[in-house]
Amino acid sequence: AQVNIAERKQDPAEAALTKAIKCDGNLLEPYYVLATLFVAQKRLADSESLLKQGLRVAPSAWPLLNLMGRTHYAMGKYPEAAQDYEQAQSFHPEMPADFHAELANTYVQLDQYGRALAEMETYLRLDPHGHFAASARKITEAMRKQGVTPVASPGRPPSAPPPT
Repeated sequence: AQVNIAERKQDPAEAALTKAIKCDGNLLEPYYVLATLFVAQKRLADSESLLKQGLRVAPSAWPLLNLMGRTHYAMGKYPEAAQDYEQAQSFHPEMPADFHAELANTYVQLDQYGRALAEMETYLRLDPHGHFAASARKITEAMRKQGVTPVASPGRPPSAPPPT
């Protein structure tokens, strides 16, 4: 499947991953890789359905929950996306920096600006020179000027302020 994906042969990759899931439904990687392939193909309902199957096998699999958050976000299901992201983080507190940018965007869609600000600051603390750092700095500055104060996500203490 990985070779087919690298060669952009999506149909054979999908067939191989589907077969892997049928052969051993307890392996999580085929769920993740196939759902990622579906997201790339804009087959969001297929990704959501497949991830639900994988999460029945492993309800605390944070990579599947994180990808479910991305899938739900792309579908415009922002409350579900926030719940997925929060659940992923509850199982894996040391999420990568980009996760916090994705969660911040989700909170913005939900008009939860204090939470969005807290997540952007976490992103900046973890990756001050990252891909989204310049825009995150501008947005956090604008939010602070508007009087927004950071609010920790459920089950998480507020982060330290980002470096300046």
